[in-house]
Amino acid sequence: MTTAVATAAPGLPGPPRLPTHKDLPETDGTVPTNFHQHIQSGLFSGCIRPLLGRLFPDGRFIVGNDSFIYWRMTDPPTRGAKAPDWFLVLGVEPMLEGEWRRSYVLWQEVISPLIVVEYFSGDGAEERDRTPFEGKFWVYEKGIKATYYAILDGMRGTLDLHARHGDGYRPVQANAAGRYPIPELGVELGLWHATLEGTTGWYMRPWDAATGEMLPSHDEDRARVGEAERVADDMRRDLAAEAEQTLRARRDADDARRQTDEARGLADRLAARLRELGVDPAA
Repeated sequence: MTTAVATAAPGLPGPPRLPTHKDLPETDGTVPTNFHQHIQSGLFSGCIRPLLGRLFPDGRFIVGNDSFIYWRMTDPPTRGAKAPDWFLVLGVEPMLEGEWRRSYVLWQEVISPLIVVEYFSGDGAEERDRTPFEGKFWVYEKGIKATYYAILDGMRGTLDLHARHGDGYRPVQANAAGRYPIPELGVELGLWHATLEGTTGWYMRPWDAATGEMLPSHDEDRARVGEAERVADDMRRDLAAEAEQTLRARRDADDARRQTDEARGLADRLAARLRELGVDPAA
């Protein structure tokens, strides 16, 4: 059976070409509003990337932060995009046709993010804005349609997670440990208070859902390996010192035995000579 392929009539234009990541702006010139955001994104990526590497050894996933997700065509183009502070898309190549991604274009790749994350840049109104076609909450829920939307207030220490149900979001309830499960990754999202790079606040981190252990970041894992190596070196040095001490004590004991044997031999020879001379050595 022959399949008909629709083509433009001679002299008529073909279907319009949709813009790709190469055609659309990479930025609108805005920048994150505080230093905590940079540290938070680096920490979370450092914790989650090793896990993603194990779950998806083919490398088909992308992690983005402050990068545009284009979800509709507008004029100007950036009105049809949002740049989450952090997001994860599964099942896509890290690069496109051998080139770095400039943005993530939904009509080009279809797959919605598994999770988008926003950090408070004020009182949280912007992150919870449900204004149709404009507000972040509305766009992530109705336009971009991410499976999960997390909102972090790192100053006051609050974390909200919303999960897709049908065409909308429902709040995810924290479990007994106060964390929010992401079953697709086998992790739970929770809060961790710390001072990193001189910045004190609350940070969002992943925990292993099966063990309840907090996933280490790349730097923490490297530091832990370094500490283990230092402990091993210390133990090797201690064992070497103990072995040297034992060997020295053995040599000292051997020397003492030789000296005792030599003294005993000398005494025996002297006693024999005295008996030859008719003198009783015991007298």
